[in-house]
Amino acid sequence: MGALAGPFQEVLEGLQRSSSKQIPFSLLYDDKGSELYEQIVELDEYYPYAAETHLLEEYAPLIVRSIPADCVLVELGCGSATKSGYLLNAFHSLHGRCHYVGIDVSQSFLKQAHTNLLGNVHGLKPSSLHFIQADYMEGLTQARQAFPNKLFCVMWLGSSIGNLVAEDAVSFLKKTLSIVGPNCLLFLCADQWKDTSTLYKAYHDDKGVTEAFIKNGMKNALALLGHTVSKEELDSWSYHVQINSKLRRVEMWVTFPSGLCIQKHNVHIRRGESVLVEFSRKFTVQDLQELATRSNFYIQGAWRSGLYGCQILYSNIEALRSCWNDTDTFFDSISDWKLKPIDLRHPFLFYYGHLSAFTKLKLFDEMEVTEMDIMFSRGIDPSVLDPFKCHNHPQVPPEWPSREALCAYVGQVRSMVTKAVMDGTIPMRLVCFLLEHERMHHETLAYMLSQQIKANFKRTFSTNIGSNGESNGQKQDGVNSNDGAIPKCNIPNVKILPGKISMGSQQSDSMFVWDNEVPLVETFVTDAFIVSRWPVSIEEYMEFVRDGGYDRKHLWENEDFVHFKENGYKWPATWSYLGGDFYIHGHATTKHWKEIASEPVFVSLAEAQAYCKWAGDFRVMKEEEYHRALVEDGQAVHALREGGWEWTSTPFKGFPGFKAMSEYEEYSSDFFDGQHFVLKGSSPATHPALIRDSFRNFYQRQYRYVFAKFRCCKALANEALAQADSNGSNSHYRSAVFGHV
Repeated sequence: MGALAGPFQEVLEGLQRSSSKQIPFSLLYDDKGSELYEQIVELDEYYPYAAETHLLEEYAPLIVRSIPADCVLVELGCGSATKSGYLLNAFHSLHGRCHYVGIDVSQSFLKQAHTNLLGNVHGLKPSSLHFIQADYMEGLTQARQAFPNKLFCVMWLGSSIGNLVAEDAVSFLKKTLSIVGPNCLLFLCADQWKDTSTLYKAYHDDKGVTEAFIKNGMKNALALLGHTVSKEELDSWSYHVQINSKLRRVEMWVTFPSGLCIQKHNVHIRRGESVLVEFSRKFTVQDLQELATRSNFYIQGAWRSGLYGCQILYSNIEALRSCWNDTDTFFDSISDWKLKPIDLRHPFLFYYGHLSAFTKLKLFDEMEVTEMDIMFSRGIDPSVLDPFKCHNHPQVPPEWPSREALCAYVGQVRSMVTKAVMDGTIPMRLVCFLLEHERMHHETLAYMLSQQIKANFKRTFSTNIGSNGESNGQKQDGVNSNDGAIPKCNIPNVKILPGKISMGSQQSDSMFVWDNEVPLVETFVTDAFIVSRWPVSIEEYMEFVRDGGYDRKHLWENEDFVHFKENGYKWPATWSYLGGDFYIHGHATTKHWKEIASEPVFVSLAEAQAYCKWAGDFRVMKEEEYHRALVEDGQAVHALREGGWEWTSTPFKGFPGFKAMSEYEEYSSDFFDGQHFVLKGSSPATHPALIRDSFRNFYQRQYRYVFAKFRCCKALANEALAQADSNGSNSHYRSAVFGHV
């Protein structure tokens, strides 16, 4: 049987089962099957091909920034390299060079890929292309032998990972890493779990092309066993698609109405029995994170639509190196590490020492604890209203160590960690724990930097400002303070119906999540509500500021109003009022507010709630409402997961059954104080690995510095709900029904 021995044995084992019969999906792609697949990707219903192509077209310039310039791009199953051409073009444009290795079992595909890439990638030289005719693992082995010391970026497009069950997918990635070695990145494309209607149509098209494709694969399997399928027999088979929600996959089955017996091989398909010909797994973000962690990879970057996703995975060693490089790059940009742009935080230098002290104390608890270990062991989060109140933390030293001493300390700890990871003594779950901790502090440093940028900007701006850096206490042009009538405004809203939601995450021995994310909670949002389609923008919030919103006591909680008044706050912390106009400070730039007027405004929860009340007795969403908005109408309620952390009005506490994590017992429980509130989603400074629906950020309601947005929400009364139903679920509601909208 020669080369057919493998597929033959797989078919035999799959069809000899007493139940759950199946055949290998590889038999789908003979010449006829390949022709049918080319027709499938052109179908309107079949979204994966177009969705992946669109992401590569749109994000290729951003994707390649996550791939170092000296990396060799190695593609598994390159085919004609049509889609990978987008990445090579962007990579060559960015770095002026590109070395590519294409792996495929088909020599004709490799020849076509060679022609396509030379024709489509401007400036690419033939000497930069290398092709290997082999299966995946043999191809990777040959590629590593050809380039023994190079950093590899293994590219696997087409969501082929979806043809493997969970354990096999982990084994595949682990084997890839074992062949390539720790100098490894993985660019992985994967289809996302979505509504069953879209999934069903994608694999059961009206023209019957997918049905013909699947039946052809079944025909090929039986041919291996010596059974010739007649046209009449082929036509008698029925094709059906099943959406397996438990396993999150689409299954394609062929049913034999008359059964089939191949006595020679002891194959008996009963009358009406079905055979699984192919399945395609669909992934949630958590699925991908668990796959990466179990395979000793870390999600370094992700580019996703509502349909599909592309992600860069770094090996454990490369992930640590990249994280440390990002930390060093940030601190290299700070001229004076002792600057302290936010009074409620330590100076910049503390965080450089803390990231390594935390790592050392958590991983090497048997080692002798030094003075610097203790000094940098934990940061501060004092009460905004009373800074003398703070959780347990080391005493602030009279003088911080020198920059040189700090760098030496950090270097020693990083060397210890690198050796331990290379030796395999630190499981990937703990590597993720350390990476997430450091990446979260990158965000802290980012919003601290925005305040330093603001201070630097104001120092160089030739305008008279007051001692508190916000106002000179006098009326300024463009900022009113009166108790006149509230201006009318229109807020486009979406109606969200009651229904089930899931919050939190299942506990996993392999994947790291923070203790406040578990356990998985199934609950019910009992009341319908409306919520604004978009987060409140800078321009919309400007109306509130110019209408004297900060002076309207009835809009604020009393302690919030007193605090803001005492400190002279009249606009968000990232804003400056200079020369008669406003400027907005990010962690990289300062812009005139009109340049970014449509972007979300970043404020504290106290400010968000005051605005909501000003806009017409609205409020901020609850945590469970946020999750219901994701489930019920995630496409109509925009930017829920990105653009800024989303404030909720839910006090931060553990879910029922909460148990503090053994590695960091005080992480969450120290802040179950009724003063911290839950934020969801992510901000522009959030690392992709932290972006998951279960993640819960938390800050005090008066804390002004985090990159946090909000939107207006209101419960629906019965009569309002009835009118909304008559108008349609996505109407823009007006004040006649909902008050001031």
